[in-house]
Amino acid sequence: MKVCIVDDDPVFAHRLKNALDLVCVKHGFSLKSTIMDAPDDIIQRDVYSKFDIIFLDIDMPIMNGLEIADRINAERDCSELPYIVFVTAHDHLVFEALKKYPYSFVRKSHIDEIELCVLNINKKFIVSPTYTLKSGRDLRQIELRRVIYLEKHGNYVSFYTKDGEVQERATLTPLHKELSAHGFVRPHVGYVVNAACIVEYKKDYIKLTNGKVISISRGYRTSFREEYMEWMVSNRC
Repeated sequence: MKVCIVDDDPVFAHRLKNALDLVCVKHGFSLKSTIMDAPDDIIQRDVYSKFDIIFLDIDMPIMNGLEIADRINAERDCSELPYIVFVTAHDHLVFEALKKYPYSFVRKSHIDEIELCVLNINKKFIVSPTYTLKSGRDLRQIELRRVIYLEKHGNYVSFYTKDGEVQERATLTPLHKELSAHGFVRPHVGYVVNAACIVEYKKDYIKLTNGKVISISRGYRTSFREEYMEWMVSNRC
């Protein structure tokens, strides 16, 4: 894994790097770490896209970690990468940071939290869940992380992915049941959405990474909120 530590405090940044190195030695996997002390360097010329994980200090001058996360989220489309892990010495900033859809948080006073965080992320690189889509007589496997949302069209369901649209003769209810274990939530009778692709959540609608806006129907408002909050919690370390 390629990791970037963005922190204006060089002493802590090196402490974090050393902690990451120890986790790798202990568990037997490789990790290459880069430290950046100028916050805006990570968003210059899509530098962020070269990394699998970015440990991002929230409280920095010029451009803080929340602003950097906004920029990365706006540009990376539906890709989960890089995983953003906020690092902070201020617990009260965690609530504001939740709005930026990070993978997790690490408190500077509890640097040992880094071990479980890295182990959980490493698992995601071992297995990439797929769905076998049936189109006529053909079978096609698609990576679920590349699926943005599903939409019902009569007797068919369209899978909108980063690579385009594919259709399957199916109904949404059993698909939602199958895919819910992989972070798919249902805001509307006609839609199932990859929770990782939600960039804006309001009372009546959600906005996805591809710009699609989907209404949250009244009948699904409570169940959607519960599903989405459960996904948020389960994706934290």
